[in-house]
Amino acid sequence: MPGKRRLNALVILSAKRERKSITLDIKLEVLRRFEVGEKLSQIAKALGLAVSTVATIRDNKEKIKASSQIATPLRASRLTRHRSAVMETMERLLQVWLEDQSQRNMPLSVTIIQEKAKSLFDDLQREQGESSHKEKFSASKGWFVRFKERHCLPRFKMNSTAPGNKDAYPEVLKSIIRDGEYTPQQVFNVDETGLYWKRMPEGTFISVEEKAEPGFKSSKDRLMLLLGGNAAGDFKLKPLLVYHSENPRALKGYSKPNLPVIWRSNKKSWATRSIFHEWFTYFFGPAVEKHCAQNNLTNKALLV
Repeated sequence: MPGKRRLNALVILSAKRERKSITLDIKLEVLRRFEVGEKLSQIAKALGLAVSTVATIRDNKEKIKASSQIATPLRASRLTRHRSAVMETMERLLQVWLEDQSQRNMPLSVTIIQEKAKSLFDDLQREQGESSHKEKFSASKGWFVRFKERHCLPRFKMNSTAPGNKDAYPEVLKSIIRDGEYTPQQVFNVDETGLYWKRMPEGTFISVEEKAEPGFKSSKDRLMLLLGGNAAGDFKLKPLLVYHSENPRALKGYSKPNLPVIWRSNKKSWATRSIFHEWFTYFFGPAVEKHCAQNNLTNKALLV
């Protein structure tokens, strides 16, 4: 008999060791099912738990919810977040605002959406009054990622030739020219373009007898040109050339002011802000002033 008792004790101990632990996820799922009206037996059957276990979880509802607020990812893989009414209202208004901006063909960045969300949230909290509990909301990047997933906001590249942008620009430009009383001789346009001046053709012709042509490495030596003129077509601006070298060997012995271009240098062959400012102040302005004086025009110009 004593040996049989020891055997029963061992069986009980092994059964205790094999007991299945109930995670916080499962407990929260049980409470969620109770909240939507499911019965105790239904929850136990659906989750594969004992009825007494489900009843114990129900009785410890407050403790479990308190634990879920301080749980870390190591203790629970998913937590149920209770969103305030202010937050829900703010996101609903933000969604309406986004749809309106989309219909107006307005470009939207993450920063713009975050600022609008923060503004809406502050306005809603202000409407609640000073006595209400002030919830903190910073419109963080993490919030935006979750908001984007909840509302399925795709990101796409703006098309600069979209009908809204293409149709609006000429009308706006016409109104500026009309209000400023600019003549075609006073309206100037400049644009920059890259020039790979050493680049060879990508294809060639060979004789019937040849099967292939020896290859060569194409040079990527690049320079930038800023070209411009007026709408009347009777005045061209002196081109601005930006090269990576200030004194290339090919220009040894040449005077830069006598070149048919304005020579400037930049390590990456770009027209930097300082280079453009210098061009506008010391070249564009005097050239336009001289042009207006020669044609008896008012000393003003519109640069597009």
